[in-house]
Amino acid sequence: MNPGRPSRVAVLGAGITGLSAAHELRQRGGGRHQPPEVVVFESAPCAGGKILTESHDGVLYETGPESFGTAKPQVMELVRELGLGSELMHVDHHHRRLLILAGGRLRPLPEGVGQVMPVRWWPFLLSDLLSWRGKLRLLGEPLIPAEEGESDESLGAFFDRRLGREALERLAEPILAGACQGDPARLSLRSTFPQFAEMERRGGLLRQSWRGRTRRLAPLAETSYPVTLRGGLALLPGALARRLPAGCLRLGAAVTKVSRRNGGWEVRTAAGSECFDAVIAALPAPALAPVLEALDPELAGILREIPYAAAAVVTLAYDRQGFSHPLDACGFVVPRSEGRRLSSAVFSSSKFPGRAPADLLLLRGLLGGAGRDSQAIGEEAAAARTVRNELRDILGLGEAHPRWTRVARWPAAHPQYTIGHALRVRRLESCLQSCPGLVLAGESYRGSGLPDCVRSGRLAAAKLLTPAGGRIAAGVA
Repeated sequence: MNPGRPSRVAVLGAGITGLSAAHELRQRGGGRHQPPEVVVFESAPCAGGKILTESHDGVLYETGPESFGTAKPQVMELVRELGLGSELMHVDHHHRRLLILAGGRLRPLPEGVGQVMPVRWWPFLLSDLLSWRGKLRLLGEPLIPAEEGESDESLGAFFDRRLGREALERLAEPILAGACQGDPARLSLRSTFPQFAEMERRGGLLRQSWRGRTRRLAPLAETSYPVTLRGGLALLPGALARRLPAGCLRLGAAVTKVSRRNGGWEVRTAAGSECFDAVIAALPAPALAPVLEALDPELAGILREIPYAAAAVVTLAYDRQGFSHPLDACGFVVPRSEGRRLSSAVFSSSKFPGRAPADLLLLRGLLGGAGRDSQAIGEEAAAARTVRNELRDILGLGEAHPRWTRVARWPAAHPQYTIGHALRVRRLESCLQSCPGLVLAGESYRGSGLPDCVRSGRLAAAKLLTPAGGRIAAGVA
């Protein structure tokens, strides 16, 4: 075995990041070398992390993420690599539009608006989502001088400065900050959506959106629609787990401590301790901090500085007969300025047909997010009641009652890349310089979407398989 390559690797966490890392180690770790032995430790009774597909009454529904974007190709590549290409299911083209609650009314996002910026004039000008004052303010964005320096500006301050308050509240905040359930006044622009800072530097958001010079700089293309798997997103972690050798995946095995031993690593669980050459830690930062406390208190302290927001996903099935709203969209988002407790809703049976029998309509409401956590961590009955009441009011459902309701609560649902997040990641990397063979991976650091998590897991494996100067790598993937 190459002395710079590990022969035995521990992966902490069997979410999509950890499973992607383990898969990469086994698939790419061969060639001229024997692939390393991999052991994946997972505290839960099943693999997949927040990816969880359930069924009831002939309905298939997700209690965590329900789809992924295709602008970043990592999940699509993995799906095809695992032979799941035939399971790909795109959003119904009749129901692609997104609604935004503005002034108490649901209004469609204008056609041609990708990530905030319009790339088609007439749909934007004819839309009533923004007032004429708001539209003119947004269209004057090229006249706003670029901010000089490298300060870490908040998402809210950036879009307020460049597009105006109305566009911030009705476009940027519900579309961008809503994706990570964050407070735009606290989220770091450079850590969440760095492409916008680069677009500003290159002449402005509107100019760069229209020019679309590079895929890296342009906002999300309007043709990039959500994708899921026909049999549920849980097929993806399930396929990854099945590719691992027998005995590789240890379920119900919570890691309590990681420490250095004889130049390698010791991983402790309730069942005892095992030794490894390297460790990929794919746990969320708050869960990883106590595991690494004895190893490096400073490292653990930085991990605790990365906040998470709670969320509750409420799934409701309604009888189609007598249901008053046409559900002729994929769903709607709710800006914070509307003062609602519901942050978004998905019309699941419209977005992905076939998820429910013909006589049922499936809706999914989301509560929580930074500053609104209390709505997500309370009692399940209260969360279900809140979503039912909000949907009834917003959609005008009258006396319609769901046939059944399911609630899933996630106390640590979304990492928050707040101001200073990039500096925290650099501090983590500095601490890890003295920990050869320890790699941190996952949503806590450089992207929290499914494609980002897959990329992080695979990059973590690549770091270990490509030693620098004969030394097993360390760092943040």
